[in-house]
Amino acid sequence: GTTTARGDVTPMAVVIVGKLYDNANYDESAGYLEVQSNALCASSRTDVNVSLGTLGLDNRISSFKAFANCGAKLFENNYYGGSAYPGSGFYIQSSNVGVAMNDRASSVQVS
Repeated sequence: GTTTARGDVTPMAVVIVGKLYDNANYDESAGYLEVQSNALCASSRTDVNVSLGTLGLDNRISSFKAFANCGAKLFENNYYGGSAYPGSGFYIQSSNVGVAMNDRASSVQVS
């Protein structure tokens, strides 16, 4: 059959706002996670917050990229606690999060 959307209904888009890699240098061979949202990042948009333990990536992130006008920040503990990388603000990408955060992140904020 044929499906037709009503004129006043707009399908919700899925936007990839970040990608978290198990390895440094954006290497996908050991695994990665795409962070999705329903909108581009903007000052009026709510942050996308992800607890990595529920997704099997707790203490595994070594590099990341943010997309769609977003930046990302890793946190050592769940619920955005403990040490953060970067310490202030957000990074668009990091090919290696360094010894202080490598394989230590338990949550991430994309904004």
